[in-house]
Amino acid sequence: MKNQVRRTVILLAVACVLFWVEFFFANKDNNDMMNIVRGATAGFGLAGCVSFLILLYNQFKAVRAK
Repeated sequence: MKNQVRRTVILLAVACVLFWVEFFFANKDNNDMMNIVRGATAGFGLAGCVSFLILLYNQFKAVRAK
């Protein structure tokens, strides 16, 4: 359980950091690079959300089994 929580937090933290990097450093000169960063942000955010849903499902299943 600890590893699942750690994985979820790390994925969402990386997504937040990439979002703020893109927010502060985006300009017209590096637009192509920022598109890559936006895609990575979306990917890590989606992976974090899916990981959180899996965590909730496993917790629900464990409570229901008792």
